[in-house]
Amino acid sequence: MTGILKVVMRNEDTALPRILRVINRQGFALRKLAMQPCEDERYLEIQMALDCPEIPLRLVRLLQKQVPVFAVQVQPPSIQMAV
Repeated sequence: MTGILKVVMRNEDTALPRILRVINRQGFALRKLAMQPCEDERYLEIQMALDCPEIPLRLVRLLQKQVPVFAVQVQPPSIQMAV
């Protein structure tokens, strides 16, 4: 079972590696990653499918503490991830 996580962040060179490092250090396996610019191209929307049925609140909080992150949202399992 996979959990879907959506992150909106500032479009910076170091942003994605920082997010992936947090996920890796928490022990989650990344199954899919989709990234696209928002309407305001200064921001990115990243959708990730993680190998866990529920996204833990501690992971959401850790991601929210990252400097370029503006929003973290857990998607219901029934929502398909955009590819």
